[in-house]
Amino acid sequence: MLMLIATQSLCIFPIITVMMPLYGRLVLHLGADQVGLLMGASAVGSVVGSLFLIGLPRDKRVPLMMINAAAVTGAIFGLSRAPSFYIATALMVVNSLGLATNFGLCSTIVQERAPDYLRGRVSAVFMLSFVGIMPVAGLGVTGLSDVIGMPTALVIAAITYGTITLLVLARVRKQCCEPALSKPRAAETPPPVAATI
Repeated sequence: MLMLIATQSLCIFPIITVMMPLYGRLVLHLGADQVGLLMGASAVGSVVGSLFLIGLPRDKRVPLMMINAAAVTGAIFGLSRAPSFYIATALMVVNSLGLATNFGLCSTIVQERAPDYLRGRVSAVFMLSFVGIMPVAGLGVTGLSDVIGMPTALVIAAITYGTITLLVLARVRKQCCEPALSKPRAAETPPPVAATI
């Protein structure tokens, strides 16, 4: 799960947070208002994606995450070829829907699988793999786009993200379906009753 979040932060989030305003202006030839709407479309997918997590059975998590990974890959690839503002907006909704759902599921699985005495430290590493990688990733993806162009950089980022995510999910599919790690508290034994004479 940590690798999935790190891959997401490395390949996808720089496109949304750093490159998208410039991409909208230079490639899609959008004005400031339309770029704002394009960025705002991410919120719609995030809200809807979080609602999908309610009551999701444990055995359905990894298949849904695989579908989301394929959807994010297709959305970023589609953005590299999007001919209009409306198609780009729809792809941004799909992208944020998949990212938000996978992020929530990764966080849930990490919380469940970490032992009680390590949960705080594992959660800290989880957030570090998300927040800590983004500044470096922002330099990497944007630097790549300067060399090979924004559309090609989006295609490479999408394929890299999709390949790594699907391989990792295929490997941990069985473990993610197992029950959560939780130590049941030892049953308290009643104190011995003193014998009455």
